[in-house]
Amino acid sequence: MEGNFVSRTIEPDRDISVLVRKFIALDLTVYPESRPGDKHIPDGSCCLVFNFCGKIKMSTEEAAERFLPPYFLTLPYLGYVNVVPQCEMTSLIVVCKSSVLTGLTGISLSAGSQVPYISAGQIIPESLWNEMKTCSAAREQIEIFSDYIRKNYPVDEYVPDEIDLVYEKIFESGGCLKISELALLSGMSDRTFRNQFRKRVGISAKGLSRLVRVHLLWRHIYESGNKDLMDLAFRGNFFDQSHLDHDIKKILGECPGKFFKRDLELVRIYSGF
Repeated sequence: MEGNFVSRTIEPDRDISVLVRKFIALDLTVYPESRPGDKHIPDGSCCLVFNFCGKIKMSTEEAAERFLPPYFLTLPYLGYVNVVPQCEMTSLIVVCKSSVLTGLTGISLSAGSQVPYISAGQIIPESLWNEMKTCSAAREQIEIFSDYIRKNYPVDEYVPDEIDLVYEKIFESGGCLKISELALLSGMSDRTFRNQFRKRVGISAKGLSRLVRVHLLWRHIYESGNKDLMDLAFRGNFFDQSHLDHDIKKILGECPGKFFKRDLELVRIYSGF
């Protein structure tokens, strides 16, 4: 089945990279008898998701299964999302830096800790989705999207602020810096930093750090095959193995022993690496 499900990563143009980390093109060309569903594990980014062909259902631990809209914005949700295509699908995912997205567009991400996605209609018109849908290749869709961003948002003039710098530092450090260190880096009081960060990113600095650590750990396990939980607890800067188990179960929805022993290819595809 994996041979019919293709994921391609495409780098953004330099001027767009202030906002966009990468583009991911997904194509499920032959729908198998067994529904190819699995988990999307958020990494702390916001993603603009454009579905051009096929219907897709999603669910979370708290929310029942529902159909996803043609395009939407994922949030840095502290948990997993079950994704189940209902037929062949073609999608483009724009992986964005959350703090820059809010800084450029003014969109609110305040619902980030409660829901995994919101409407993107405030920043992306339906006419853009329709135009991108007519394209036969992902690179054409990316060109149209990039031109729209250039014309409507000042990406070439954007100067990262304190929240942007801290947001990037969390990723660079693998989510291992203390909140007090991050607040000091921001130059704000602890309370002001916490409030401003959640407002701009949609999740607390502590929550984002947890997402980043768990995402990097399970990616390391997928790529290296290392399943030594004691070593993983040390690598992820967890206090002990019980703290590792707690965060993995919260964010991945499964105990480490079960999750890391099964086929994770679809989780890799849905999670964007």
